[in-house]
Amino acid sequence: MPTMTRRSWKTPGAAHSNFIQLQDKSRMWLREEADLTLRHLSEIYHRLNCFAIISRLPVELLLKIFAYVFEASNTHNLSGINITHVCRHWRAVALGAPTLWSCIIPRSYPLVAEYLRRAENIPLKLQWHHAHKPPAISFDTLEKYTSRIASVDMSVPANFVYEFTLLFIRPWLKLEYLSLQSTYDPSRPLQVPVVDFRSFDQRPPQNLRFLRLDGVAPGSWNHHPSVYRGLRALHLLHHYDGDLAPSMDQFLRVLESCAVLEDLKMVASGPRLPLNASCYPKVLRKVTMERLSTLVLACLRGGDVAFLLAHLIIPESTHVHLHQIATFTFQSTSGIACCLPPDHSGLRFLDGMSRVEVKMDKDGVILRAFHEPHEERTEPCLRIVVRDYQKEFSGIAVSSTLFQLGSTFQHSPLTTLSLTLPLFLVKSLDSWRRILSSLSTVTTLIVQLTPNDYTVALKMFLEALTIFPTPSVTVLPKLTSLHLLQLPRTELMASKEHIKQCAGSRRAAMGGCSAFRLVINGSVRRLS
Repeated sequence: MPTMTRRSWKTPGAAHSNFIQLQDKSRMWLREEADLTLRHLSEIYHRLNCFAIISRLPVELLLKIFAYVFEASNTHNLSGINITHVCRHWRAVALGAPTLWSCIIPRSYPLVAEYLRRAENIPLKLQWHHAHKPPAISFDTLEKYTSRIASVDMSVPANFVYEFTLLFIRPWLKLEYLSLQSTYDPSRPLQVPVVDFRSFDQRPPQNLRFLRLDGVAPGSWNHHPSVYRGLRALHLLHHYDGDLAPSMDQFLRVLESCAVLEDLKMVASGPRLPLNASCYPKVLRKVTMERLSTLVLACLRGGDVAFLLAHLIIPESTHVHLHQIATFTFQSTSGIACCLPPDHSGLRFLDGMSRVEVKMDKDGVILRAFHEPHEERTEPCLRIVVRDYQKEFSGIAVSSTLFQLGSTFQHSPLTTLSLTLPLFLVKSLDSWRRILSSLSTVTTLIVQLTPNDYTVALKMFLEALTIFPTPSVTVLPKLTSLHLLQLPRTELMASKEHIKQCAGSRRAAMGGCSAFRLVINGSVRRLS
């Protein structure tokens, strides 16, 4: 009986007898043949596509292809121009879409002139992303087009930043996005160019919503032009020169002028603690950031993050990322406390957290916290990273962080605590009890052991959780679920009696097995 083979598909005159007597075939055979047939059809249609006439491709599909090509050509070649020479239909479609030509890359004057002509009257984007290569044309050639530019994204050597800012005296009627980055040349001394926004005062950009200065500093913090007034996002990055940093009073006035600010990001920039400070300067005033949804603060000097936070009132809904080196100039402290001021009254984002995770890595401690509606999200509502690159990390920051959890989240309905750290960093049974007794609302405790943990540390931790008939300290009175993850079998057997005693006392105190769960390596365990 003839069978369906790969060869029969390649033969144009394949006999119809290949399909007879299918009723005698098994279901498995039919499924295999169906899968093979579909694969053959897919390959045939794929080959047929190679013969399709390009002028008959739908305009919508062509525009998507063109957009991809133009995006790729922005940094490398002239594909955007070349694509209009494929055929008359392609040329008509490309020239009929001014948005394709709206991104201006200052590579050569003829190319820029052609893009400007084809973009007609729509808003323009000015872009240059060559770290150590200046634009091929002078910025003077763009003078008469500034009123059409809606977006500026420039990454240029320091001396060209100043040349570009000379254009600020021109009208920027449609400017919404302004990003200036000064690239660092390792062969030259570090230079932070200064931008004077006072030129904007004559014709302020009323539509500016995003301002990003990377390695670029405002020329004067005392002058507050209209450039800040309508900002939704302000990113100030890498102002390493301390002489260019604003005073706290100067920076607070800038924030007060940003009445509708939603996104504030500061990395190695902003006001700093005085080098000779022996304590925190007195907080004379605070600025309320009513609309702030995202706050990122990363400082290279110890205490600068907390210094700025002490002067802000931040809503509970704000997502906050704090990154700090764990060193202080005037006091000895560690853990997340070095990122937070002593007074938490303005830090409303600390309230409402229902889940907290503490993790140790080779350089420091990472804390992640989530509001109850956002527990399942990947990105936390609060992230605090404390690093120490100057010496070998000893675990002091981790143990300090554990002691600080209760006071930090005292106004939060904290129900889940996850720990991924060596248990032996907490040195005594009393220390564990003090840490856990400050977290009275926790119902779920997740502990992921590390390879460095050993039986003595695990037993001490379990003993701290065990409820005795006459406990001196009540720890986690509402705990209903204990998870021990990555627990090796050898450690499990060595700690078996302590685990049984801990779980048994918890179940007895909660009124039975159904009220308390013990989960080891993902599996619910019975006491036996």
